[in-house]
Amino acid sequence: MEISNNAIQGINPLSNLDILTLCASANQISDITPLAAIKNLIELELNDNQISDVSPLAGLQSLHELQLNHNQISDVSSLAELNQLVAFAISNNQISDISVLSACLNLETLEAENNQISDITALLGLNSLEYVYLQNNPLSNGELLKHLPAIIELFYDEKCE
Repeated sequence: MEISNNAIQGINPLSNLDILTLCASANQISDITPLAAIKNLIELELNDNQISDVSPLAGLQSLHELQLNHNQISDVSSLAELNQLVAFAISNNQISDISVLSACLNLETLEAENNQISDITALLGLNSLEYVYLQNNPLSNGELLKHLPAIIELFYDEKCE
């Protein structure tokens, strides 16, 4: 279902739908609580909204792709059970702790530019990671990711490896 670019604020009617994909980017959504009822979601795009609380997504364990770029998110710890994620996009938020991703063993793509991430040790056991974008974060150990077996593109600290 595509509802992007519509100045939508409330998404309550969506809670009654059985959909696999939802693209609701570039709206004015701040409360995503109704999405908690859509348990079969596989792909969710909520870029460019006003979301700060992602805890309603905690039970969406079928998600393979989650895009939350350009929001007001500082905490993703509630997403610990989303271990089926293959692609996770959280760029341009205020996130500092990504340790929750250590359980995402299927993760292939991580977009997390322009946040406050300094420690990426949680990613070191993610052997499926192929694409990692961490530019403009105060990383202290970005070079450690060079040794991941599947890495194809690694961007951090304005460098390309």
